[in-house]
Amino acid sequence: MLENLLNLVKETGSDYVNSDNGLDNKHSDEAMKMASSSIMDVLGQQLNGGNAQNVMSLLSGNTNTQGNPVVNMIIQQLSGNIMQKFGIGSAQASGIATTLIPMVLNQFIKKTNDPNDSSFDLQSIAGTLLNQGGQGGGMNVSSLMNLIGGNNSGNNNSNPGGDLLNSITKLF
Repeated sequence: MLENLLNLVKETGSDYVNSDNGLDNKHSDEAMKMASSSIMDVLGQQLNGGNAQNVMSLLSGNTNTQGNPVVNMIIQQLSGNIMQKFGIGSAQASGIATTLIPMVLNQFIKKTNDPNDSSFDLQSIAGTLLNQGGQGGGMNVSSLMNLIGGNNSGNNNSNPGGDLLNSITKLF
């Protein structure tokens, strides 16, 4: 999945990264690898740190990338990495990350939710992020998505978040 994400970053962001944005063109491949790693790192940290609902809601397209706290964390991580690695200023690094990450995530989310596109699926993503070999840690991602989306068909539970928390805590 990491390779698919890197390819998506390259497809989506190569024109922007290779344009006049303050980053030397010789660093564009490394910057795209850093973007891919930042996305995986932050999503994994958030999912493993108990923020599964926000991560899965983001990946299912139920929330906007603009102003999203998880997206902002990815932007901050990438911006810091770019500043440190390439020695460019904060404003330039932030500009690159603030433009690149939402572009990539919007395509990532679109592909994840497209039934005709098998390059990404929520079960594999959750498994990868949970480091459980693609099995989602034994978690049924469809059930998780139903809980997040409020689609508790046949379930009169008025607190789907509680069920979600219980499901997640069983993973650990």
